[in-house]
Amino acid sequence: MLNLPQRGGQDPLLKALEAAYHRALAEGGIHVDEPNARLLLQLGLLDKSPMTDWCTPVDPRVVQRNMSNHVIHVVAKLAQQAEDLESLAETLAPAFDATQQVSGPAYEYLPTPDAANARINGLLQEVRTEVLVAQPGQRKAEQLERVMERDLEVINRGVRVCHLYPSVARRDAATREHVDAMLAAGSHVRTLTRPFAKCLIFDRTYALVTDEGDPARAEKAGPRLITDPFLVRLIAADFDRDWDTADDWASTPAVGADQIVTPTQLAILRELGAGRTQAEVCRRLGMSQSTLTTAQKDLRGELGLETNLQLACWATAEGLIPSPLTDGYKS
Repeated sequence: MLNLPQRGGQDPLLKALEAAYHRALAEGGIHVDEPNARLLLQLGLLDKSPMTDWCTPVDPRVVQRNMSNHVIHVVAKLAQQAEDLESLAETLAPAFDATQQVSGPAYEYLPTPDAANARINGLLQEVRTEVLVAQPGQRKAEQLERVMERDLEVINRGVRVCHLYPSVARRDAATREHVDAMLAAGSHVRTLTRPFAKCLIFDRTYALVTDEGDPARAEKAGPRLITDPFLVRLIAADFDRDWDTADDWASTPAVGADQIVTPTQLAILRELGAGRTQAEVCRRLGMSQSTLTTAQKDLRGELGLETNLQLACWATAEGLIPSPLTDGYKS
């Protein structure tokens, strides 16, 4: 590629090229060995005879048009390559990410469920004073049975164990049975309506967390055991704030006679009212897409509404979610 001076400049090369082109116009052509003739030939502004070394001028507008068409073709080809690369990158990125999950000075990466469970079991055997558990998602009955003996052993050693569940967990029979056993053994259990982060904290020294910023990666990749004291204190402080505003499991939250919306439905409405997508709501509330869809469908059926837009309008009118014209929720 030829690097020519910018238009309007006083570069000597540009002035020499202009002079050579004007000389070719005046004389009907120039010899290929004349000064700057070969450069004009490379630019396409001269056309060399195949039989002689004589070069005749070419219309500069034709040269510029041909160059523009060439540039457009190259740009289109590069754009197609970029689109193909984007598709390929989406396919290859998960495999690359899986190889980048390495431990660092502030945390230990646990790549598989077996590795995570082994590390948790080891820490539970070593814990002396306190275990804090924030479980925003609903665990299956077999999962609860699997950890029952382990949790009871920790409680029986005199360790303070605090479990934080979403309010919707009160409606699950397996969770209620598990919590009853934990409470009978001396555990502390509370529920929270609003979203909270999943974590497991040991003696405020270690904290187990998942990649909440990327749901796809969090589902496939293992958790991280945070070992940095400052980060562990921040995670524990978040748990403390959630715990202080949560409802004790044994208490019965005050519910008015005209209460229609369940805690889960209210949480969903407020999340959607804040402008979040359904995928974001599922991640923040620790539920599946089918659970969210069912909750919306049940509430629409109870209210006699057909669409989620109607549901949003109703929730706004009732003060359950803020209107753009108001400052917040109805108190």
